[in-house]
Amino acid sequence: MVCDHRGISSDGERGGAVGGDVAPLTRPQTAEARRLRAGELVERGHSQVEVTRMVGACAESVRRWKRRMEQGGQAALRRRPASGRPSTLTDTHVEWVRQALEAGAQAHGFDTDLWTPGPASPGVRHTTGVELSHPSVWRLQTRLLDWSLPSARASRPRTR
Repeated sequence: MVCDHRGISSDGERGGAVGGDVAPLTRPQTAEARRLRAGELVERGHSQVEVTRMVGACAESVRRWKRRMEQGGQAALRRRPASGRPSTLTDTHVEWVRQALEAGAQAHGFDTDLWTPGPASPGVRHTTGVELSHPSVWRLQTRLLDWSLPSARASRPRTR
């Protein structure tokens, strides 16, 4: 069975725009809201089938959330801190990188304004003093800065 991961608002409704000056929820925030809403519905006595339909999740996810809630209450449904090595970049570093990248690649001496991880890596190092691998720069651009990047195939010139 494939899980359906549609956005659920805090009141359990699907989709819909939020007020103009309110930032949209991130994917982890939306997932947490869905889990917490499912937990509330289970506590109110709704069946797992009803909860599955109401929050737009697959049955296995609702069963897993119910087990976690039985073991640790609503707190067990909250987001857990990221595991692994802490980030080398501070929030200030990320803001510096954002400003540098928003100036455009051409402002930093490149032929095109396309910021792929290759050209962006020296920029990150120059701006922050922190050396990041290309995959780390990609994660920085896509996750922290929420940029959409072209695929590696699209950014390379075609050869025939």
